[in-house]
Amino acid sequence: MSEWQQLIQQGILGTSRQPTVPALPPTIAVQATPSKDDSGTTVAALDVETRFLQQAAILAHYEAVGLLPHALDEAHGLCETATAPPETNAAVSERAALLLQRLLADFDLKLVVEWVRHAARRRAYLPHEFLPTLLDYATKHQPLATALTPILGERGRWLIALNPAWQNSANEELHRDAGQQGSTNARVAYLEEQRRQAPTQARDALMAVWTQEAAAERAAFVGTLRINLSDGDRPFLEEAYTDRSINVRIIVTRLLAQLPNAALHRALLSELTNHLQIERKWLKRQLTMTLPKYFREQWHEWGIREQSPLGVRIGSKMGWLVQLIALVPPSTLVNALAVDAVDLLNLVRASEHAEPLLTALLEGAEQHQD
Repeated sequence: MSEWQQLIQQGILGTSRQPTVPALPPTIAVQATPSKDDSGTTVAALDVETRFLQQAAILAHYEAVGLLPHALDEAHGLCETATAPPETNAAVSERAALLLQRLLADFDLKLVVEWVRHAARRRAYLPHEFLPTLLDYATKHQPLATALTPILGERGRWLIALNPAWQNSANEELHRDAGQQGSTNARVAYLEEQRRQAPTQARDALMAVWTQEAAAERAAFVGTLRINLSDGDRPFLEEAYTDRSINVRIIVTRLLAQLPNAALHRALLSELTNHLQIERKWLKRQLTMTLPKYFREQWHEWGIREQSPLGVRIGSKMGWLVQLIALVPPSTLVNALAVDAVDLLNLVRASEHAEPLLTALLEGAEQHQD
C-alpha cells in the first residue's frame, strides 16, 4: 500500500482510531520534521491531527511535481498549435472589466449574464483573463452559455478549440437544438437570447410552433416577447389574446398594454382616464379619483381579480382600480395625464389614497420594467 493510500485509510478511520501517521518517503521526510523558531529552539512536537494534515499536504505536492508531462504528439492528443488570431472587435473598458471581476467574486451569475449581454450589444470581446472561468461556468449554466457566444472573441474561440469540455457550451447548433427540443426552461432561455439578438426571427420561430405547444409552454414562451417588444409583435399578440388559456391571455394583456397602437392599450387608457383625472384648484393641482361602480366582465380577460389580491384593507373597488393601474407602464399613465413622472409621483403622494396608488405604480413599474 502506497503512502498516499495509507493516509487516505487513516483519514477514513480517523486519527483517534489510527493515531500513527504513516511515514513519508525518505526524500521528503525532512520536510515534516519539527521546525525551529528564530532563536533556533525546536518547536514542540505537533499533535497527530496536525501531523496528518501536514503530511497529506506534503505528499500531495510531492506526487503532483513528480508527474511527467505527456509527449507533444498526436498519440496523446497534443500537437503544436498556432497562436490565437488578433482580436477584431474593441475591448471592454477597464471599468467594465473591474465590474465583471466583482460580479464573479460574488458569484452572481444572473448579473454576470446581464454584463455579458451589455458587452455583446457594444460588440466588445471578453477580457482574456476571465475566459477560462466563464467558459467553465457556461458548461453548467445555459443562459450564460447562450449569451457568451457573441463576445468570446478570437482568443475565446481559440481556447474552446483546445478544450473539448468547453466546446458544447459555445456550440450554436447545440443551443439551437436546446431551443427547439430541450426543456421548457432551456427553450425560454434560448428564445430570450434570440429576442435580444434577432427579435423578428425569434418571434417567427415562436409563431411556427405556437399551435403545437401546451398552454403552460405557450404562457412561458410568449412572455419572452417582452424583450425588444415592438409594434411588429402586435399582430401575433392580438391573435394570441384570443388564446383559450387564461394564463396566456393575462401575459399577452400585459404586453399589449405597452403598445400604443394596440386596441387593448387604448381601451385600458380610456378606462383609467375615466377614474383618474388631474384638476386645478386655485393655483394648485390635485389628483382626483373615481372608484369603479361595478366589476366589468371584460376585466377577467385582463387578469383583474374580483376578489382583490391586496386584501380587504383597501376595499374591493379600490382593489380593482389598483389592478387596472398596474396593468400599464407608469410612463403610459404619465403621458395620458399630461404630467411628468415627478409631478405624478408628488400628486399621488399628496392624495388621500397615496398608499394603494403608489402600490399600483410600483407594481406596474415592476411588471413592465418601466
